[in-house]
Parts: sequence; C-alpha cells; structure tokens
Amino acid sequence: MWKIDNYELSLFAGGAWSFLTDKTFYTQDKANVINVGLALNKNITVANYELPVEVTAMWNPEKRATVLSLDFSLF
Repeated sequence: MWKIDNYELSLFAGGAWSFLTDKTFYTQDKANVINVGLALNKNITVANYELPVEVTAMWNPEKRATVLSLDFSLF
C-alpha cells in the first residue's frame, strides 16, 4: 500500500486451484490467476462528515473480464 497526501493505493492479485480436480469454480481447466487489480481510497468531507470512498479496477485474465467498482460507506 502506498499513501500519498489523502490517498491510499493498493495492488492485489489472487488465484484459484484445487487439490481434488483441475477445474475449479473460477477456472476452466487448471490453476490460474483469476483476479488482478488496484484500489484507490480517499476520505471525502461532506457536511462535516468524512465519507470513505474507494475506486477499484479489477481484471480477470481467465475470463478476460474487467470490472470497475465505486464503493462508499455511509455508516
């Protein structure tokens, strides 16, 4: 994780494999990397309340799919 001013940047990667079979719920025929991405966090002040906001970009090389997520917490 890197912190720059009021921002936090995180990188992540994940994989799937099984002891019992070659195929898993997330992979087609073998163990593989199924999630690579980064997340950027920042607290935004709204009416004297700090609202934590996170933008996450994820890529699944197994499925060749990309997802962009915007998250915030109210409570």
